[in-house]
Amino acid sequence: EIADLEIRIENALAAFNSELELIARERSETLASVSPELISLYEKIRTSNNGTGAAALIAGSCNGCHLSINAIELKRIADIAEDEVVRCEECRCILVRGV
Repeated sequence: EIADLEIRIENALAAFNSELELIARERSETLASVSPELISLYEKIRTSNNGTGAAALIAGSCNGCHLSINAIELKRIADIAEDEVVRCEECRCILVRGV
């Protein structure tokens, strides 16, 4: 029974490591298409914000701090060009729009 558990643990660990490698490759590919300035800003925010540098803007709320964004701020965000960086006023995460 212990040998069976050890095999299951090894298999789970191998699957985990495989998934981790895939995520690392995908992250590297994504980073190659992002400006160094944006990467630097993201890393700075992530370091000071418990590991979260960007969050989705979903249904008028920041998915980083889960607070609702007021209507005036939502209008301002909607009027900003898609390629400009928008940050949550509360948690300062980069808001990912159109998710």
